[in-house]
Amino acid sequence: MTMKTKSIIFAAFGAALLGFTSCEKMLTTESSIVIFEDEDFLSQATDTVYSVMGIIQKMQKIADRTVLFGELRGDLVALNDLASKELQQISDFNVTTENKYNNPIDYYAVINNCNYFLAHADTALKKNKDYIFKKEYGVVLSYRAWAYLRLAEAYGKVPFITEPITNGADADPDAYDKLDIRDIARRLIP
Repeated sequence: MTMKTKSIIFAAFGAALLGFTSCEKMLTTESSIVIFEDEDFLSQATDTVYSVMGIIQKMQKIADRTVLFGELRGDLVALNDLASKELQQISDFNVTTENKYNNPIDYYAVINNCNYFLAHADTALKKNKDYIFKKEYGVVLSYRAWAYLRLAEAYGKVPFITEPITNGADADPDAYDKLDIRDIARRLIP
């Protein structure tokens, strides 16, 4: 081994050792950058804006899928032999669990983020006698209703959850009422 090779290996080993020691603090649980669910309330305008933008980002993930489920099952679309197996399954109302468009978890990601916002946004804050988060609150209620209605339209009876799920113990779908689109509408209208 040449001297140059030895120095490169030593330098790489030193950088790796330095990297491991500098990351040690990331693994401690007393970090000041950890936010716990009971400490995080949406009481600043920037908090609510970022929260709503996160919900919109999650909705964009399901937008194409929602259109496909609606249009491919409608009367005005006829697929040809070149359509993918997944699209043909949707059109035939025979979607398997392996179908890439069959993922109700993405709808629940929107719903859970909406539930979190609705539970933690400080709707009592006022500025000049106006409620600060009134518009955002209404928008998030609408997003949650839209996600539930699209979910029920695609899957029939679905677990109805209105509280944010922040731990694995609460994520059991059997613990919640399974409602169809009419029952969901009745619960969301008030």
